[in-house]
Amino acid sequence: MNAWNCIRPIAIALLLASCEDAGPTLIEAPLGEFPSSVEQLGIYPDPADLDTVDVRAVAYAPTHQLWTNGADKHRYVVLPEGETIDAADPERWTFPTGTLLFKTFAYPREDGTSRPVETRVMRLNEEGEWDFASYRWDGDGRGGARAELRVAETVPVDAFGESFDHAIPSQRQCRQCHEAGRRRVLGLNDRSLADDTNQIDRLVESGAIDLGARTPLVIPAHESADERAVIAYAWANCAHCHDGSVGTNAAFDLRPEVFLENTIDRETESEASAAGIRVVPGDPDTSVIVSAMLDDDGARAMPPLGVQRRDAESIALIRRWIAALPSTR
Repeated sequence: MNAWNCIRPIAIALLLASCEDAGPTLIEAPLGEFPSSVEQLGIYPDPADLDTVDVRAVAYAPTHQLWTNGADKHRYVVLPEGETIDAADPERWTFPTGTLLFKTFAYPREDGTSRPVETRVMRLNEEGEWDFASYRWDGDGRGGARAELRVAETVPVDAFGESFDHAIPSQRQCRQCHEAGRRRVLGLNDRSLADDTNQIDRLVESGAIDLGARTPLVIPAHESADERAVIAYAWANCAHCHDGSVGTNAAFDLRPEVFLENTIDRETESEASAAGIRVVPGDPDTSVIVSAMLDDDGARAMPPLGVQRRDAESIALIRRWIAALPSTR
C-alpha cells in the first residue's frame, strides 16, 4: 500500500469535517439548531477580533447595565431579513420570530486587550418563546464551544488585580431572570436606552426598530442626580425580576415610578433577601438593600448572579443616597 492510500481516509474525514463546519451559521439560519462553536454563530467573522461583527448585527448598549463582575459586554441584535422590532409601545417592544440577541462578556488583560469568556444567545422561536444558549470561549480568545447549561459552569478570570470566577448560568438560571417578570429582553427597551436618545435614533436609522405613531415614554423627574442614578441602577439590576407582576419574585415592584414608595421605610416581604427595612433614611448600615448588595448580615446576595466581584461604585452610590435621606426616626 502506497503512502496516499494510507492517508486518504484521514484526508477524506478532514474534508468532510471541514464541509460540515462550513454549513450555515446561526445568523444565516436563525431557526436552526444552535451550533456547537462560537465560530459557527456567525456574529464574529474572525473570533479573534471582537471589534468586527457581521454586517447584519446592530450594536446597542443600555445606559445603565446589569452588573456582572465588572465585565465589558458587547451586545448585538440580528433580525431576519426585512423584519423590524415593533417599538410603537414604548413599554413593550415586539420582536419578530427569528430575532437573535448576542451578548459577549470580556475582561481586560494586563496588555490592554480584552479576553472574551462567554457569549450568550437568545432566540425568539416559532412558538413565540425565547431559547437560550451559551458559549464558553477558549483561553486564547480565538473561539469556543457551546456550554451544556444543565448546571452552572465557572471560568477562572484574572482581571482588575484580582482572581475570581465568571459564572456561566444554567438554563434554569437563565429562565429565572428572563421569565420572572414582564420583560423577556432586559436591555433592549425604551427605559434601558432612555438617557441616550441618539441610541434610539441609531436603531431607527439601522432599520432595527420601527417607532410607529406612539407617545414617547415619560421618565419621572427626580430631585437629585444620586436619586436618578439609584433608580436607574434598580431598573437595570432589580426590576427585571421585581416588577410587580405575577410570580413570587416579581410581586415586589422596583420599577422607576414606584421605587421610592416601595423602598423608603418599607418592610421586606416573605420572599425578600432578608427581614428588615428596605431603605432606612439616614442609615445605610441597617438598610436591607445595602446588606443584600454586600451579601452581608445574613442577606441573600442581590443581584443573584455575576457578583463574585461586588459593585463597589454602585454600593457607594446607594449608601450615599440613603445617608442623605432625612431621618424619620
